[in-house]
Amino acid sequence: MNVYEVVCGNVGSVYAGHNKAQAIKAFITYVESSKAEWGRAGGEDVTLFHNGEIARKYIGSNSAAE
Repeated sequence: MNVYEVVCGNVGSVYAGHNKAQAIKAFITYVESSKAEWGRAGGEDVTLFHNGEIARKYIGSNSAAE
């Protein structure tokens, strides 16, 4: 069975489950928050994992500045 997880910088794991659509929705939501520099997710990296492997990754402005 497929396992998806979305991790956002200093927030941590924001989704873990088997639903690909929900995982992608969470990924997009946190990428938008990161880009908007809003809340704890502002400027943070966001990563979508599929079965433990990176499927998508957004590099936030906090990491780009390093």
